Amino acid sequence: MAVALAARLEEMLTELNFEQLKQDFDRDGFVVLRGYLPPEELAEMWDHLHRYHAQVEGPVKNGEPTRAIKGMNIHDDWYRNYLENGRHIPLMKYLVEDDLAPDNVTWLQRPEGVHRTMPHFDAIGSYRSPPSGISLWIALNHIDRNNGCLHYEKGSHKRDKPFGEPFVYPLPDYDEQNVHAAPVEVEPGDAVMHTALTVHWTFDPIEYRDRNAMVFVYWGASSAVDPMWAKKSRSAYADGATTLLARRTLLRQIHEWSARQPDTGCRGGRVTGLRLRPRAVSIPGTSAP
Repeated sequence: MAVALAARLEEMLTELNFEQLKQDFDRDGFVVLRGYLPPEELAEMWDHLHRYHAQVEGPVKNGEPTRAIKGMNIHDDWYRNYLENGRHIPLMKYLVEDDLAPDNVTWLQRPEGVHRTMPHFDAIGSYRSPPSGISLWIALNHIDRNNGCLHYEKGSHKRDKPFGEPFVYPLPDYDEQNVHAAPVEVEPGDAVMHTALTVHWTFDPIEYRDRNAMVFVYWGASSAVDPMWAKKSRSAYADGATTLLARRTLLRQIHEWSARQPDTGCRGGRVTGLRLRPRAVSIPGTSAP
């Protein structure tokens, strides 16, 4: 197990410049991972989505198309395992400098007649305090400005208690054309990681093409659970009892490996392709220090 983990960690570090990603994430509040899912893993995710729609809950409810299905991890072990053990977890932990507490798996689409996503940040209504967190958003289709790609406001995560309290959806009087707004057009298999405080939204599509995406949501495990808000949450993890991996042990492995590799060939340039296999990630003997 330990040998296999070391090999996978080395593969990941060879292909990604963790330090550059961390700088971009801290500056902008999000990072884009081009080609995150290779074709075979993208096909696998589609297969599980089709199965979920056929066996658990479909994309049409009461004769009307739905925009989202949340909590898929509750009804499907594959999604629960991906949420708790996915290969993205080490990078996410490195970016937020915290252990992770899983929240939910969500499927999104934007069929005709469904309202667009208004400006917001994911921590609105959070049952964690402070509401630190991170999400992995994976595109299953080509999504551009014409069919409603995500827009992020760079640096918006740095504001203290953004836009006052109480937080509401959508954010009132928000300028969607501000100079820091950045559209993120993606191909199938591309992914975005963004903080729970980064403002994002979509515009009404000009073309109603398929716009499927999967979202895996996490909170920073060091944040405390607010019992009042936890009672209102539909998350299977609202009790705060689940924490994923041990951040300090993982970071120590990253730094030790980097020290042994003075020239890995991963410095600078664009990040393309995180090629770890989608099996469970666990580190023996890494209980939280």
